Amino acid sequence: MSAFTIDTETRDKGVIAHLKGDANNQHATDIREAFSPVLQERVLRIVLDLSELEFIASIALGELISLRHDLQTYGGQLRLAGANPHVEDVFKKTRLAELFPMFKDPDEAISI
Repeated sequence: MSAFTIDTETRDKGVIAHLKGDANNQHATDIREAFSPVLQERVLRIVLDLSELEFIASIALGELISLRHDLQTYGGQLRLAGANPHVEDVFKKTRLAELFPMFKDPDEAISI
């Protein structure tokens, strides 16, 4: 399994977070901690770049649902971009693709 990292970059229209490696159950708190400052700043748009995410576990999916909910409380949006076929399939099979707008790449997701 690959180490899990989250690197964020601030853009004019929001934040792009690059998720890399394996988001297993042990990394759920990493997700929560990484986005806590962004939520405190009330950023209106967060794009998750999933192009280098190799695996996502159920608890990590739950953290993304919570992040989406927290953003929506003040009118923010969570968008996904660049998912590989395996990760995209996880979102489709769990029907979470219906909750999260999915885009081809982060630049498209942040600009629309």
